[in-house]
Amino acid sequence: MVLHGGIVHMIALFGLFLAPSFELAGLCLVLVSAVNPFQRVGITALSLTSTEDPGAILGLGQTATSLARMLAPVMAGAAQTISDDGPALLGSFSALVAIICTIFLIPSDLTPAPNPTTSAMKHC
Repeated sequence: MVLHGGIVHMIALFGLFLAPSFELAGLCLVLVSAVNPFQRVGITALSLTSTEDPGAILGLGQTATSLARMLAPVMAGAAQTISDDGPALLGSFSALVAIICTIFLIPSDLTPAPNPTTSAMKHC
C-alpha cells in the first residue's frame, strides 16, 4: 500500500507540474490529498508490525514528520525562487527518492502480525 500510494503521489505531483489547465491541476491536487491519508496509515502499520519496540519507531516517525513539515516550506520557497515550477518538481523528485527507498529498504515478506485478541476470541 505504501509503495503504490507513493507511485500515485509522485505521478500526481508531476502531473501538477505539467498541468495545462486549472481542471487538471485540481484533479492532481485531489489525488495528492486523497493518497496522503492512506500512505500515513500504511507507514504506521509497517512501523507497528516491523519491530519489537513500536513506541521508539513511532516516535522517530513523528520526529521525521515534524522535521519534514518544518523544512518543506523552506525548500519549496528556495525552489520557487529558481523557477515557478520548482516546488512541484522538487516534490515529485522527493517522492521518486521515497519510492526507490521503499523498494530497496522495506522487506517484501513483511506481513502484519496476527492480532492476539481476535485469535483468543475465536477459541472461546
